[in-house]
Amino acid sequence: MPSLRPLLGALAAVVALILVPEHADAQASSTTELNTFTVSLMGGLGGSIDSSESGYDNSTIQLGLSSVPSQAVKLGLRIGRLGSMERLGNVLDADLTYLTVSGEYLFGEAGYQSGVFLGLGVYELEGTRRLFDDAFSTTTAGLTGGVTGEFDISRRFGILAELSFHGLVRGDDQFFATGLVGLAYYIK
Repeated sequence: MPSLRPLLGALAAVVALILVPEHADAQASSTTELNTFTVSLMGGLGGSIDSSESGYDNSTIQLGLSSVPSQAVKLGLRIGRLGSMERLGNVLDADLTYLTVSGEYLFGEAGYQSGVFLGLGVYELEGTRRLFDDAFSTTTAGLTGGVTGEFDISRRFGILAELSFHGLVRGDDQFFATGLVGLAYYIK
């Protein structure tokens, strides 16, 4: 199995860039442009695009941290878990855990904004192998992308919606989709 250390090092470097932004433009009117960081907690549904057996009714949860280094760009870190997939290829009771780092291009309006994102991730699939009835776990790299919508509730809170796609480098099922909705908290 190839080492994931170079990818983890690259993820750590991008996380450092997210946590230490050079500046945040505070001159426009939409929420993300007024705030340096956004912390979000989202829940939703998702599943494998490859496998009709997993369906899209599997629970998913995601914690996000993002930074706004300029008016039209957001850097984001997402940690999530797509779980309770009864059957995923040869794996039973499958859970997919992920850590992604992405860049997002924003389209802002008064009171809301939308965006498109693209990034890299590390994915871990766990479950039980159907034929051998033993624990199964594999880690691989992948790509993520999707669309977001953010609606202001107040100066500090917003509703965040996201439709995301994940493509894993290897595995029986390599493509996953999630639909999430949650709460965003803005930090200056």
